[in-house]
Amino acid sequence: MKLWLGKKVFEPLNELQVFISCCTVLNDTLAWDLGENRDPRDCIDIAPDMLYDLEHISDKIA
Repeated sequence: MKLWLGKKVFEPLNELQVFISCCTVLNDTLAWDLGENRDPRDCIDIAPDMLYDLEHISDKIA
């Protein structure tokens, strides 16, 4: 995830509280509901196939 946090679209997630409080599952994938209204247009999500291809991560962020 650290790789992506430097990209403009993921900037809001640099704040740990936003990262944790907005994290959800939407449309069967990991997403952050920034508008807190479950509107996919206000969300940042990660494609399921990209998540599947990631290496196992053992460190915890929260």
